[in-house]
Parts: sequence; structure tokens; C-alpha cells
Amino acid sequence: MSKHKMVDGKLLHMNKRYKDLKNRQKDKIAGWMYEAYKKQVDEDLSNYEAFALVMDKINKAQIWVPEYEVEQKYNSMKSRFKNRMAAESIPQHIYQMEAILDTAQQKMDALE
Repeated sequence: MSKHKMVDGKLLHMNKRYKDLKNRQKDKIAGWMYEAYKKQVDEDLSNYEAFALVMDKINKAQIWVPEYEVEQKYNSMKSRFKNRMAAESIPQHIYQMEAILDTAQQKMDALE
């Protein structure tokens, strides 16, 4: 079995592992995973349905990587995605109030 395949005049390496992908490819895939995770949470999709969305985008982008590795990566990143979603839902004024409190605390500490 060949480890290379010609697609649209490009020679694709068919034996790449996830870790062998270029950083920009990994970043794209991570973004697609996060989108799929948000959709999974918002629309109550199964893990399989969310993962299928990711694989569809990977296939359309003609990135070759073993499905099982992408699935493992998706599952390992879900807790990170959950935390990111929680952080994104915190209103910005909370961060501003924390900054004001920190400044006030520093001024009080300086007076002591």
C-alpha cells in the first residue's frame, strides 16, 4: 500500500500522524473541534455527531490524519473546551471590576 497519494496535483503523505501535522493545520482542527463541542453542548449532539462535524471539515480541507487520533484528541480536549466556554460566558464588566478591586487592594497595602 502506498504511503502517498496524488490529489489535485499535490502529493499527500497518507501515513501522517496528528503530531506530524503543521501547526496551522492543528490550529484549524482545534478551532473546528471547539465549534463542534459548542454545537454538541448547545444542540445536545452525541459525541459521534460532533466528531463527524470535525472529520467532515478535515476531509474537505484535504488534511489526511488518522480518524482515531483526531477522536482521541477531541475527547482529551473537551474539558478545556468546557472551561473556555465558561470563561467566554462571563460578562466583561466582571473583569473590569476585578481590576478595580486589585488596584484598590494595592493602594490599601501601600498605605499600611
